[in-house]
Amino acid sequence: MERNMKIKPSPKMKTIYMIYLTLAIALGVLPWAIPLTLFAPRLSLVVVYLPTLLTAIFVIFWTQKYYETVEFELDEDYVHSIRGVWWRRESRIPYYRVNDVILRQGPLQRMLGLANLDFHTAALGGRTRPEVTFFQLEAEKAEELRNEALKRIGILTGERRRAVEEQMLEELRRIRKLLEEGRGS
Repeated sequence: MERNMKIKPSPKMKTIYMIYLTLAIALGVLPWAIPLTLFAPRLSLVVVYLPTLLTAIFVIFWTQKYYETVEFELDEDYVHSIRGVWWRRESRIPYYRVNDVILRQGPLQRMLGLANLDFHTAALGGRTRPEVTFFQLEAEKAEELRNEALKRIGILTGERRRAVEEQMLEELRRIRKLLEEGRGS
């Protein structure tokens, strides 16, 4: 795998944000907007529907712009994340500070085949949030990146750990055999 890996979130990120928008409108606005419409139709148009429509248009526009700004990178020495439409946010942590890499999926993400990759450090102050998150990645890509990050960090996956243990056991057997041969002569 290449040393510097630049990664974009899945284009499905825009889909999941539109689902969030739809759920927010369906569960947060409509339950009280419909009864208001029955009693004061003109008022509900100005107070509810027009602001909701303008907010939805803004969120659709913002989602596209936000997607264009998001970039993740596994480079030679760091885990790196950049994002932000108006205010740019950049997070960078060296591999030697990463303690754990967690693959996380919510129910909508599972339905769309997406996942988040959280990079945790032993931060002071009891912080439980990850220092860096690669979000809305294709699930297969997230698993591949997790394995690559663990390798770069020096944390062995179960399969790799077994291979190293088998190599160590084989080396110990060779040493034992040499010692037994040396004792016998």
